[in-house]
Amino acid sequence: MCVFAVSINSLADAPSPNANEKSCLISGEITLYGNKINVKDCMKLNEVPASKVKQICEKTLKTGSFGEKGLSLSYSKNCPKIGSQGACLGLKYEGTDMNAYYYNRDKSTLPAMVSACKAQGDIWK
Repeated sequence: MCVFAVSINSLADAPSPNANEKSCLISGEITLYGNKINVKDCMKLNEVPASKVKQICEKTLKTGSFGEKGLSLSYSKNCPKIGSQGACLGLKYEGTDMNAYYYNRDKSTLPAMVSACKAQGDIWK
């Protein structure tokens, strides 16, 4: 399913996703406000070339990691459906439509994620 996994330290050398790989999984551990958080999020980008998938996924990894090391990025055809706690469908990011799937989130934070998704006019599933 995954072609490669690369740490945040080596994105410059990372290969591009194949043409049919429109999803990226970001996973690892970050510290936020003194709390360790296991991150596992997946973005399914709709109708974009592989070069745009790479650009958006790498930018998301860099900005979403708060400068942390140890997160990894892998590409695949689709995001895993099993284990997803929910998804925000129809997100707009960098001029691209995408669906974001969330895994390993603290259950106390899910209501805020649902609200944020719906406040943007997107669909929580």
